[in-house]
Amino acid sequence: MKYWTLTLLLLSSVALSQSAPTALILNSYHPQYPWTASVTQGVVDALVNIVPHENIHIEYLDSRRFAGGPLYEQTLKELLTYKYKRYKPDVIITSDDYAYNFMLDHRDTLFPGIPVVFCGVNSFDEKRFQAHKHFTGIVEGVEIEGNIELIKRIQPSVNRIVMLGDTSGLGLRLANEARAFRDSLPDDDLSIEVWDNFSFAELHQQVSQLPDTMAIFILAIHTDRLG
Repeated sequence: MKYWTLTLLLLSSVALSQSAPTALILNSYHPQYPWTASVTQGVVDALVNIVPHENIHIEYLDSRRFAGGPLYEQTLKELLTYKYKRYKPDVIITSDDYAYNFMLDHRDTLFPGIPVVFCGVNSFDEKRFQAHKHFTGIVEGVEIEGNIELIKRIQPSVNRIVMLGDTSGLGLRLANEARAFRDSLPDDDLSIEVWDNFSFAELHQQVSQLPDTMAIFILAIHTDRLG
């Protein structure tokens, strides 16, 4: 009798999970990253009364360890296609830029018509966003202008600011935004540069020689010139 009771409970649980909504949490980074862990837990806590725990699927795209590259992106597409052929989510929740942009590029192929809710996006292209249906979320943003003003206020002796990015993914997008901001400024006593083409050894050497009148503003660096 106990075995029959257990079997009925398991079958009831399976039936419930199949009829209840399913959510896919798509993280840009790996689970050891504290920000990713806290965001993931926050989403799970928010869904607890809406989506059964077994229907919450969590993926980590690990884009800081594997920065950029079409081969890696193609591998992710194949993996998600295989895994979610049977488990189509009702909603996809992305955290940070890589997962958001990955869905902009591939949602219509991988999960056609399924709504995407994003958070933690730093580099936001309004036109690109508007070209996609069923996307909504919260833009985090990198406040370039506000941070420049903050540096000028708390370090009035600074006359040169270097903004650091890289040439892949988020670093590239933020470096381009920094250049656009720099080019929009009137000529004044403050010099702004964008560095994104260096090895880490070269960067360490250059930084060690900077004077006190110079500030460094880190945008995003995932990989150096040597990969």
